[in-house]
Amino acid sequence: MFVARFFNKDNLFQRFGGWTSDIMEKKKLVFKDEEKNIRSKPMTITKSPLLTEHILFQATSIYIDLIYLKKAETECINQFKLFENKLDLKIDKIRFHSPYLLDLSIRISPILNSIRILQNLVIRLLKYELNKMTLPNSMHKYIKNKNHQEQISNEINNIINKYWENSGEKVKQYRDINQHHYPLVRETYLQIKPEIKVLVLLPDNPDKKAYKDALFNEQINAIDYVLSAFYKFHDLLESLSSELGYEPKPFQQELRIGRFIENKNETDLGTIGLIIYNSTRARKINFMNGGFIQDELFLKKKDEIN
Repeated sequence: MFVARFFNKDNLFQRFGGWTSDIMEKKKLVFKDEEKNIRSKPMTITKSPLLTEHILFQATSIYIDLIYLKKAETECINQFKLFENKLDLKIDKIRFHSPYLLDLSIRISPILNSIRILQNLVIRLLKYELNKMTLPNSMHKYIKNKNHQEQISNEINNIINKYWENSGEKVKQYRDINQHHYPLVRETYLQIKPEIKVLVLLPDNPDKKAYKDALFNEQINAIDYVLSAFYKFHDLLESLSSELGYEPKPFQQELRIGRFIENKNETDLGTIGLIIYNSTRARKINFMNGGFIQDELFLKKKDEIN
């Protein structure tokens, strides 16, 4: 499950859209005779669509979390301003807490978690795309083992290694701290000067796993960091898609129907699915005469109704 309009509107993952489209077209060709025995199909055909779906789901999750993270930051600042003239502010930042800060903070770890999942999904997708079935299911294991990298072209290796050095490894380290060692979101402040902003500081040295060893001299703000980490993963996936020869292609909003009707013998089930785009536009999917019929639906806005 993902929201196509998010990615299309912001021109995100469009080359991966071409890769995804190619995978789905190959699946349709293999299944065109409506054979039901999935186990007999090549793993590339059965696994790759699930992996692309998972990638898009995780990316959508991050996209939505980033939206709400920024909204929560704005609300934190608005709340501060209500009391600002009652404070004796002499230093550049103060310790800070509000309900909106909690709403902001709880989104940091899920974003890092999702990026870590995405790293591993990319390696798994390459495994089936390139038919290199001995590749691991983890980007970390792929990076550590030169034997794995020797199975892949230098161009693809360079793309993955550059990403890992510039972003991927640090994402893993932050995620590992939060999962195995201590709460990552502990150092929260409101910066007063030179501009008002929320600071959720991440340690400069995430390779050190004990909180007593954590340094915060670089003032790495998690709000900015997770946004940057998301776009660096985006660039990784787009670079891989380009290297594999895929052209940009906007996403189409789809609804999985297959298993829902595979055991139904009726030829006319009426409406079996509904995709809502917004409050005035949707698409219905009917199953009639043994096939799918899709129709766009439009509602008038209230101010257009007589």
